[in-house]
Amino acid sequence: MAWLMNESDWLTLLGEMWSSFDNVGDNYDAMHESPFGNRLHDQCPIVQMMTYAELAVYKELPQTFKIYRGCHGDNKDGFSWSLERQVAKTFPLMEKYQMEGQPLLITAMVKKEKVAAVKLDRGEVEIITYCPKHLHTLRIKQHLAI
Repeated sequence: MAWLMNESDWLTLLGEMWSSFDNVGDNYDAMHESPFGNRLHDQCPIVQMMTYAELAVYKELPQTFKIYRGCHGDNKDGFSWSLERQVAKTFPLMEKYQMEGQPLLITAMVKKEKVAAVKLDRGEVEIITYCPKHLHTLRIKQHLAI
């Protein structure tokens, strides 16, 4: 149905549904061929993807800031990052995000102009961006249930 929608409506719907999509990276190529992919590289922020509250948070962001991504080696280049280190650290340990390999916590810097959107509906400040400047990667210790 996406091909029947105009770009603005498609981006608004993507913003409304973003947090219900897990493993967006599985559709990485399709995302880059969509209006999102075109706008991600050329016209950030994507205002249509944000609510008024999210846009207000975006406007308050500094020009450059630190972001975090909890992941595994296979999905470290994802779109979803967090402003909160502790929140990001929990993601690769959640059952629905677990996969083979070492859980990682990536710290990066991003310029505000490279942020596509801010999302607030997972109880965190999620930053949607692509290819921030990598600072470092830490291994997350897994706590095994006894």
